[in-house]
Amino acid sequence: MDFGFSPEQQLLRDTVREFMRRECPADYVRRCDDEHRFPAELRAKMAAQGWFGTLVPEAYGGSGRGIVDIAIIIEETARWGMGCDFIPTAIFSAEAITKYGSAAQKTQYLPRIADGTITCAISFTEPNAGTDFAALTMTADAHDGQLVLNGHKMFTSLINLADVVIVAARTDKSAKKHKGISLLLVDPKSPGIVCREIPKLGGHIIPTYEVWYENVRVPRENLLGELNNGWYQLIATINTERVGIAAHNTDRKSVV
Repeated sequence: MDFGFSPEQQLLRDTVREFMRRECPADYVRRCDDEHRFPAELRAKMAAQGWFGTLVPEAYGGSGRGIVDIAIIIEETARWGMGCDFIPTAIFSAEAITKYGSAAQKTQYLPRIADGTITCAISFTEPNAGTDFAALTMTADAHDGQLVLNGHKMFTSLINLADVVIVAARTDKSAKKHKGISLLLVDPKSPGIVCREIPKLGGHIIPTYEVWYENVRVPRENLLGELNNGWYQLIATINTERVGIAAHNTDRKSVV
């Protein structure tokens, strides 16, 4: 069995590598990091290549390719030390909405992910739960046809620039640990959301935030997937995201 790249994947790797060599010199990366500035102009050029639509089905404007293809893109961009929102936007959000989104949610978000006109964030980790998502305590209580969020999240990257943030919250406090969790599509500009940037030693291109949600009202139609089935949806999608994280942690010395 051949585990190597297909000719199309080899061409993709060469294309991304040449693009980064041309568009992302070391002094540009250093300047963005020193200035704590997200590389919006570079991201726009990446989006124009169609890379954000790698996992988006063709019916919604993407290329409908696979995780190997997006991993190639992430690995090659990471070689230059350039962070971007491929992981929360082009992997997690693209896959979660494709798998679990309603017809209206797919129509609203997937074409915009594919053409790069939307940035997504994910808000899962909590101070006392870490990445044990089944132990999260953030709540989303039903009230007047809405879900009202209350809780505290950590390490929510790029929420300052995001158009939508996927939040994991407990919608049934009486259920067992792995039950009663749901995923919600939340407008990060909603009243009641307060963010504080977390100081870091490096990686300033991608800002990371501690986030408080206080009585944040989310329309019931923003529920992503089945009510109280979010843990299973989250784990299934996180497993794909981890491939992207592994690709991002590539050996930068291998640039040629």
